[in-house]
Amino acid sequence: MLPAGDSPPYLSLVVTARNDEHGGNLLNRMQAFVNGWIGQARQHHIPSEMIIVEWNPPQDRLRLAEALHWPDDMGPCQVRFIEVPPEVHRRFAHAEALPLYQMIAKNVGIRRARGKFVLVTNIDILFSSELAAFLGQRRLQPDRMYRMDRHDVMSQVPVDAPVEEQLAFCRSHLIRINVREGTYNVSPEGRPSLSSGDIAAADSGILFGKGWLPVERYTAQEPFRWAGQNAELLIDRPAQSVSGLLLDLEPGPGTGNAPLDLEVIGDDFEVLAHVTVGRRSRLRLPFSSRVPARVWFRVHQGGVPTDRDPRILNFRAFRFEWERQKPRPASESATVRPIGRRNLVVTAWFALQHVIDRLAKGGRLVPLTVPVSPRLRRMLKSYVEWRGFAGMARNVVPYFRRRLSFQAKARPGEDVFPPHSGLAPGAGWKMLDDYRGEIFRLASDGAEVLVQASASAFGQLGLQVEPFPSKTQPLDLALVDSTGQPIAQRRITGLDFIRFEIPHTPGHTQVLRLSVRAVGPSLDDAAENVKVFWCGWTSDPHPADPRPALSEPWGAGWRFHPASGAMTSEGQAELIVRTPEGDRRPLFIDLETGSPLEFHVRGLGGVALAGFSLNGRAVQRLDLSLESGRTHVLELSASGPFRAYGCDWTTTPGQSATSFVHTNACGDFTLMALERWFDLRGYPEFDLFSMNLDSVLCVAAHHGGAREEMLPDPMRIYHIEHGSGSGWTPEGQAKLFERIAARGLSFVHNEEVLGWAAQMSRLNAPMIFNHQNWGLVEFDLKETVLPGDHAHQPLSIHTMPQAAGD
Repeated sequence: MLPAGDSPPYLSLVVTARNDEHGGNLLNRMQAFVNGWIGQARQHHIPSEMIIVEWNPPQDRLRLAEALHWPDDMGPCQVRFIEVPPEVHRRFAHAEALPLYQMIAKNVGIRRARGKFVLVTNIDILFSSELAAFLGQRRLQPDRMYRMDRHDVMSQVPVDAPVEEQLAFCRSHLIRINVREGTYNVSPEGRPSLSSGDIAAADSGILFGKGWLPVERYTAQEPFRWAGQNAELLIDRPAQSVSGLLLDLEPGPGTGNAPLDLEVIGDDFEVLAHVTVGRRSRLRLPFSSRVPARVWFRVHQGGVPTDRDPRILNFRAFRFEWERQKPRPASESATVRPIGRRNLVVTAWFALQHVIDRLAKGGRLVPLTVPVSPRLRRMLKSYVEWRGFAGMARNVVPYFRRRLSFQAKARPGEDVFPPHSGLAPGAGWKMLDDYRGEIFRLASDGAEVLVQASASAFGQLGLQVEPFPSKTQPLDLALVDSTGQPIAQRRITGLDFIRFEIPHTPGHTQVLRLSVRAVGPSLDDAAENVKVFWCGWTSDPHPADPRPALSEPWGAGWRFHPASGAMTSEGQAELIVRTPEGDRRPLFIDLETGSPLEFHVRGLGGVALAGFSLNGRAVQRLDLSLESGRTHVLELSASGPFRAYGCDWTTTPGQSATSFVHTNACGDFTLMALERWFDLRGYPEFDLFSMNLDSVLCVAAHHGGAREEMLPDPMRIYHIEHGSGSGWTPEGQAKLFERIAARGLSFVHNEEVLGWAAQMSRLNAPMIFNHQNWGLVEFDLKETVLPGDHAHQPLSIHTMPQAAGD
């Protein structure tokens, strides 16, 4: 026990409950929780307090302090019960229908916490030994929000068994896993299993691992799964007659209007295919000798978030099935075949049915999110820009005259940089766009063209260009090399095709820049840009090795290791980094070595920029003198092989800083410094059912400066299964919603959370929903402290400094 006056605990655990058998077998689940944590706190010497907010306790049942069993030796963990009495509960509008206001109750505990850090969780959670050991190391940082996946386990956890025996039961009795992308079912040992109505047949042996989102569908449409940057496919005992894998896929908004650049990697880490997909297509992956046990789908240049959905939606797959034919030649390559026009009509029809369904069921004001394929979007956008069929008819002659003026242009569904050309855009380019069917990118002065290391030694670069915004403004377009030396200059006065002779050093990535200058007085007040409709090689059009793709920050010398998600090098590799605008910031790289190594970082012309030693894994800070707002090619060399897990301008390289916060099951584990909770004023205290309020808090924390940090496996939290409909599960969702509606309650819908998240992202600021009296601070609530004499004393409120303007 920590007597009053002692130093505050390192960690406060905050939970809430009432002795009402909510979810079934509540006392047993809670007993496992308290036994587990008290034992782990004692084992790992974690000075902590467990704050149990007992909200509106039933008058005909024992208080939780008396209903549960407590060890004689509490070790460094103090247990504090804070009671919110029925008379306070009855002040809320839905007191009769909602016996426990979960998030307000948790705020009561947070507001009265004494720990340096506060972990908000639930009473049916067990912590893995690895997680407890990590917390015992006391390495938490105050500028972080710590999150992790939740593993759901069967309800028969042996309550009175030692914690290690309980954890062993959890590891072998899994039900589902709640990850950032969604919730998916697993076998008892944790292997993924197919969902009902999945995109692969139940007996196919095809399973979806990390990187795939759960199955979705719109009304009665065909099912699909979205995929992120790296999606893993598991193959379990396929039939001997299998000769290939067939899949229907379509680019998503994560490609930023560009075609999907997809690399497929087998379990021997060899590239099985590298394809470009511009519209819904069927991809055929032939297997000449054996079927791999695992396949990874790796997306290059993806990861662009949408305005309304923070998830990374690079492509969606509609169907996976086996090809059963006679063995094909070993040299046969993968093929991509676009699916015909009939599919376009069917897709449009399904989208219309989705709209009709939402309008029919959504009330008087209906928010709509309709998935639109890139091809359908381009067609609809062109129709609007031509002002319908009448506009098309009026402009048919100028349209065809302009088409004949093009020498080269991007094909529908492709980028202006041709696939496998070894060329990519650097800084200074806008996202891929189209107008009246013409695909282009806008390039400003200084726009960079990256020439991949595998390109040939010499080639002729061609560009189909046009001045913008004024089509008749003469422009001087110059191409300069990495040192700023001009290569050549061309004048353009309208739609034109220009050529540059490019020397190149094979094996090294090169950064070229376009200089755009107006000739004479500008005809428009806007800054001069150039529309680029095509940028590729007019001679020697293919790189020496068409398979590797340029994927910043990894240049030449790296090899992707899909099992770990790391990049590997034998001793020398390129880092392609784009420096942020404004103040100079250090670069961070997460490296791992198998033995002590000496590292050197060199810049343009071999100039030494940094050097350091490393043994094992660590994040290395590099203070480099680099021009801001530009792309730089750095040479990283070492005296032996090494791995890299991330490289960027944050202290946690490789961990995405996008708005896709891990909110799935976040009510079971959100850990921040106490002052962070006070800055946000805790969870929103709405007089509603508590669903999704924990997600709002996590998004607000992210935009309030608490950088999300994922605690990786084998650190885990195990959630003991409760009765269907008492809390959210995929199987019990319908029953839960029925129960909420039957009681006349409402809740914050996911669409509302996404809307608020979009606003916070746009403003880069959190939303604060509560007043200064959050957490029922105006009430003197009864506290019971264990162990001790169970004296009931009014609690002295812990007050944190308020932010300016409070």
